[in-house]
Amino acid sequence: MSGFFVDWMKIVRTQLRRGRKTKIIWCLIGLFLVLKITELGLNLWVRQALPQSLIETTDLDTRIEAKVEWLSLADFMAGRIRSIQLRGFQCRISGVKLKQLQVDSDGFTLDLNVLLKEKQFLFKKIAHTVIQAQVDETP
Repeated sequence: MSGFFVDWMKIVRTQLRRGRKTKIIWCLIGLFLVLKITELGLNLWVRQALPQSLIETTDLDTRIEAKVEWLSLADFMAGRIRSIQLRGFQCRISGVKLKQLQVDSDGFTLDLNVLLKEKQFLFKKIAHTVIQAQVDETP
């Protein structure tokens, strides 16, 4: 990947020397827009997928609210989520029925390969996190 970037920078430098500044500037603006649209799409995807991944039941009473700090492309590529607040009501997680769930985390890092390939959370690093839950069923 870094070889591609170095080659690309050599081409940009050559084009600038040839006086094609306007085309290069438009290409850079286009690249910037593509990166920002990708970042926006990834943030929307994470915000929609996170609550859905925690719902194992179709009960009408189930409610999940998640607030996730904005993810940059660098955060996403590193599997890093900087801050998350999660509130769940009448939900089921890993087969356990919870009356209420509250998670406040200063961030964590996930194994991105496991997340994308196996669709499972494998935590590599967890910052200060408080989890409170009320179990709704007896063993």
